[in-house]
Amino acid sequence: MSSKEQRYRLLLELYPADFRREYADEMIGVLMADPSPVREHAASLMAGAAAARLRPAFDGPEWRRAALAVQLFGAILLCAVALRRLEMNGAIAFFVGRVDMPSLDVFDVVRVVAWAAVVVATLTGLRGLSAAAALAGLIVEVAAGSRAYADAPVTFLNIFWIVLSAALVLLASTVSARGPRPRGWLFVVAAGLALAGNGFVTTVYPGYFGALTFFQNDGPGYGITFLFLLTGGVLALMGVLRLEPPIRRRVVAAMVPVAAVFPLVGYGFGGFLEFNLRHPDDIQLLGPVQWAALILVPAFAFWVAAGLNLRLERSRAMAATAGGAVAAGGAVAAPGGVAAAAGGAAVSADSGPET
Repeated sequence: MSSKEQRYRLLLELYPADFRREYADEMIGVLMADPSPVREHAASLMAGAAAARLRPAFDGPEWRRAALAVQLFGAILLCAVALRRLEMNGAIAFFVGRVDMPSLDVFDVVRVVAWAAVVVATLTGLRGLSAAAALAGLIVEVAAGSRAYADAPVTFLNIFWIVLSAALVLLASTVSARGPRPRGWLFVVAAGLALAGNGFVTTVYPGYFGALTFFQNDGPGYGITFLFLLTGGVLALMGVLRLEPPIRRRVVAAMVPVAAVFPLVGYGFGGFLEFNLRHPDDIQLLGPVQWAALILVPAFAFWVAAGLNLRLERSRAMAATAGGAVAAGGAVAAPGGVAAAAGGAAVSADSGPET
């Protein structure tokens, strides 16, 4: 075996065992016939290996139906967050006469319009419009985050979960299945109204509740803010729980990457955040390793959650198959037992007393 073939076989070890048994020899033949060096095919082989390992975890119509729920639920909540931000910047207060001039940003308005368009398009089955609006929403979130990153990297890290959520909604919009609206979506709408209502109350009545952000934990408005956010969280959870179990598990797996961002930023970037907060005149920017962590850790969390779901469903399927086989065996054995009993009765009759 040549060194070139050895390197190719080493790369093929990244593929699942059943895939290698079926296709390895054929792939080796094709690759060895190509005079190009191994390094030119290394990236494509590694990408193919990743796809081959991920495909079983994401195959099936359940993922497409779950993508529809992620698309709709995510767009509703992103629209609510965008509307809350718009309100907190003073638009509502201006319209009801609480302040002289609103502090509006074009990004604030476009966010609301884009995510509202995703919601409407998803509910009406307009997949193309939904994907286009989700793309516009993601572009706006990235642009707003990039503008904040230059002057305040800490602010960018605090809103990175929104950017990631927007990316997930866009991805879901490209693979979601056509079908009925997901069960529980009205609970998520109510959760969005609770989030938007918090922005309205704390903006229109700042003297009573204070114009607070999501993460402030003091001041006169903390109690009402916490109550609104808790209500929204409970309603969103109820909406997810209303989904069918296979769909619900996949939606939870899609939520895991976003949830992973909070401990990642809080603990993994703790020193970075503290330095920038203590040294506003000497701001540090994210390095390549930190950017890689922001991308790879949520992706890995999603892969783990999807893999655990796949194992759970396979184990349940195997248990159901084994239970069915036992039941079938008992059903087959039962007629035999009846026949044996009938034969025994016949023998007893034949061997009875002679007359």
